[in-house]
Amino acid sequence: MIRQNVPLGDGNDRITILMISHDIGAIASCVKIVGCLNRRLFYHEEKLITPEMLEMVYQCPVDLIAHGVPHRVFPLIVMLVLDPIVIALVILFYKELLAISFDETFATVANVPVDAIYLTLMCMIALTVVMMMRAEGIQRTSSTSIHWIDARAEHLPYPDAHFDGAVLFATLEFVDRPAQALHEALRVVRPDGWVIVGFLHALSAWTALYRYKADRGVMPWSAARFYPRTDIEQWMGFPAEQFKTAVYLAPQAIPPFADAERAGKRAGNAPAFEILRWRRQA
Repeated sequence: MIRQNVPLGDGNDRITILMISHDIGAIASCVKIVGCLNRRLFYHEEKLITPEMLEMVYQCPVDLIAHGVPHRVFPLIVMLVLDPIVIALVILFYKELLAISFDETFATVANVPVDAIYLTLMCMIALTVVMMMRAEGIQRTSSTSIHWIDARAEHLPYPDAHFDGAVLFATLEFVDRPAQALHEALRVVRPDGWVIVGFLHALSAWTALYRYKADRGVMPWSAARFYPRTDIEQWMGFPAEQFKTAVYLAPQAIPPFADAERAGKRAGNAPAFEILRWRRQA
C-alpha cells in the first residue's frame, strides 16, 4: 500500500493517492510511504521495503528463485550483444521487412520467409526485454532480504526441509519437467510446510486464446504448456488440501465484467486461473 503526494498544477495543493499493488516494480519513484499487506498491514514511515518489513509479513526469510546469473552486469552484457544483432538483422532483411509491413500476403507469395523472420526478431527482442527486466529487478531488490538464485525449478540448490513454504506462480507452464518441479518444491519445505501452485487451467477459454497465439509463434505462449488440476494433483501424488479459482469470463467479455464473470461460472466454464495448496506431512 502506498501513499503518494501529487502536485496539482503550479499551486501548493496536494491530494493523497492510495495505491494497492502486488508488483513492487510498479511503485513510482515519488512514493513517500510503503506498507506491506498480508491479512495484516505492516506499516513503516519509510520509502523502501526493508528486510524487517518482509520478515514480519512472511515470518521467514525470502529467497526469489530466477533463471540467470545473480549479477546485474551479465544481463547488460547480453543486451549489448543482442542489440547489434537485432539491428544487423533489420539491415540484412530490410527489403523483406518492408514487404511484410506493406502486405504480408504479398510477401508470402513472393517467397519471403515471413514466419522465420518474425520468430527470429521476436526471440531477440524478447530476450533483450527479459534481461532488462531482470537487471532492473536485481537493482530494485538490492536493499532487501530477497536473494536472486541461479537455478531451475527441477533442481533447486537447497537442502531438504529448508523453507517454511514454496510458491510456484505460473511456473509449471514453462518448465520442461513439471512433475519434478513440484516434487522439488515439496522437498525443500519443512514438515507441515506448504506448497502453493498457481496455474493457467488447460480447459479455459483463456488458454484457448494463448494456444491460438502459440500457433502463430507469439512469445511466451509458444513455449508454454497447460495442464488441468487433475494432472497437477497426480504429479504431486496426493490431492491439494485447498484450492481457489478465478476468472470465469471469456477473453471477449464486455462490461459489466462482474456480470460476465457470474455468467461464465453459471455456464460451467473452466476458470482461467487456479491456485492449489498442499501441506507437507510431518
